[in-house]
Amino acid sequence: MLLFRWVGQRRKIVDLKDICKDESIFLLGGHPSLKDENLDLFKKYGITTMAMNNTATIVKPDYWVCADPPNCYSKSLEKDPSITKFARLNYTNNLIEGKMWKDYPSTYFYGSTDHIKFHDFLDDHRQCAWWKNIFVIALQLCYHMGFRKIYTVGCSFNINKDQQYAYKTNLDDGQIKYNVATYNMVIDQIKQCVPHMKKKELEIISCTPNSKLDDLFPSMSLDSAIETVLKNYPDHDTISSKHSSEFRQEREKEGGR
Repeated sequence: MLLFRWVGQRRKIVDLKDICKDESIFLLGGHPSLKDENLDLFKKYGITTMAMNNTATIVKPDYWVCADPPNCYSKSLEKDPSITKFARLNYTNNLIEGKMWKDYPSTYFYGSTDHIKFHDFLDDHRQCAWWKNIFVIALQLCYHMGFRKIYTVGCSFNINKDQQYAYKTNLDDGQIKYNVATYNMVIDQIKQCVPHMKKKELEIISCTPNSKLDDLFPSMSLDSAIETVLKNYPDHDTISSKHSSEFRQEREKEGGR
């Protein structure tokens, strides 16, 4: 998968393949149930998060992924240099307050195509499979970066008039109907991808209560998932850390080598 960033007017290829090889990540969606969780858990050392769309206004993630034009999202996300961001190559020249998106900090752009199929969407393509949803894009980016276990939180694939998102929205009936159709489409797509994901050894664990993903993948509570990921993660230990002078002493004992 090719990712791009801009330095002035020059486009550069960025290789992030397997930078987090065999690690786990929490993929955050915007279902209202996200706000019922202990969001402080995501601040723990050893926990990595990727947020989709405006969900990043609820939990500040390590990674943020989107697929629509920049005016679909809070500018606070696009401007934050501490979040690594992934956006579609189609919108690099779109303006945000007079500045092109490609010139915003810590932002990488991915290409997309609808020619990739269910049986090979995690293979090493130049572009992401574009099936009209952000969830599949997120899975591909996580896999490309080396994550092999993805815990989904706030990913219910359900919406209604009274419970729209964890963040503030005001969708009308037509927009909600559109989202329901999209969610049903995504679940059908993922169902067809399950054999391929098993072959590629990508594990998905649903940590969202009453999610439609529960029929396809194992599920557990967020607390249990955090505990599992951090089971063997080391505590902060500065006492046993060596002082730099010790290395000089070691070199002197070895004859100055």
